[in-house]
Amino acid sequence: MEKKNAIINSAFIVIFALMLSLPILFINHEENKASKIENKMLAQRPELYLEDGSLNKLYIAEFEDYFNDNIGFKEEALIVNILLKDKIFGILDIPNWLVGEEGNLFYTSGGEDIATFAGANYFSEEAMQNMTDNLNYLNQYFKQQGCQTYNMFIPNKEAIYSELYDPNVYHAENSRMDILSQYIADHTDLNVINVKDALLANKSEQLYYKSCDASHWNMNGAFVGYQELMYAIQKHDPDIKILKKEDFDITENNYKGLMSYYTDVPILHNNFAYEDVIYSYHLRGGEYHSTEETGLDGMVLNPNLNYHHYNNENASTRKKLLIVGDSYIYEFILPMLAESFEDVYFIRNADVETVIQLAEKAKPDIFVFEVVERACSEGYFSIMSGYSNYLNIPSDISCSQ
Repeated sequence: MEKKNAIINSAFIVIFALMLSLPILFINHEENKASKIENKMLAQRPELYLEDGSLNKLYIAEFEDYFNDNIGFKEEALIVNILLKDKIFGILDIPNWLVGEEGNLFYTSGGEDIATFAGANYFSEEAMQNMTDNLNYLNQYFKQQGCQTYNMFIPNKEAIYSELYDPNVYHAENSRMDILSQYIADHTDLNVINVKDALLANKSEQLYYKSCDASHWNMNGAFVGYQELMYAIQKHDPDIKILKKEDFDITENNYKGLMSYYTDVPILHNNFAYEDVIYSYHLRGGEYHSTEETGLDGMVLNPNLNYHHYNNENASTRKKLLIVGDSYIYEFILPMLAESFEDVYFIRNADVETVIQLAEKAKPDIFVFEVVERACSEGYFSIMSGYSNYLNIPSDISCSQ
């Protein structure tokens, strides 16, 4: 009996040791890997020494982040946890997502968007001055190149459908982006386009994805944004072509499951029943007239910058458009915009030197800066201060002087 107990105890120890060691043995070694479940890039293995040869004082903390992100079977454990919490407690426990009313999902940016909705993170007067100055530098650089410039601000979904948000969260009527965009309009001569009012006026249509992609507007909302931008441009270019809704055949397709990000995680996608409608806009009479080009005179661009270039030889104008923006533009309305311009260039949130290099090659006539509410931050606007080094204007253009 004692021998049998000893064998059982030994087997238990071996099994327990395997359970502890297997996650370490199967740690992820792939670089630049993204986690679908956590909706983030996994931490990279840190270097013990920095490029200058000095010791990395943050090595232990960085290694801990790397280990926690990449330990074996973490994704599987997270999937089981998500399923159990949903089935037992009715809780959707996926980072960065909040469940609102009527099956609506909302993106939270790690909680920052919740603070924005509640008005708990307003910019200070000093911060708004600095952000306005920096945006002014960006615009003045392109004006210096002979461009007409525009600045487009796009609200988060909850700013339009506040009644569908978590009722336990206080709603501030004006967000920090509303206040900032008005501040810029009041203190500069920049063209400011906050599409919030236009979206609110059309909110009876479904303008943002309900659950399929809760961090973006859908094609209905994108079309409202497209027209608002084009109407602003048309004030300076009266002959510019603007597409109307009647120019499209619009189809609706029902969607059911977890968010589209998880369609390649079947065990998650197939166990949820969130419903949505996907709207598709098809230009009547055929395809768009533009073609998407690759590359630009040998420029080597980081693929994360989402560079796009559309050329339209049949455009009604020979003008060229350059946009610095985000996925609200490049995932939705670039082909629409390309119907009106000979060339449309887009690059995402790039550093100053890259944008200037692109501008020198593209030689645009019109420049658009676009930002969605969740990305409208002091840190992002601070990047634009670098354009001040490229200005040939002798006087101080700062709005705060």
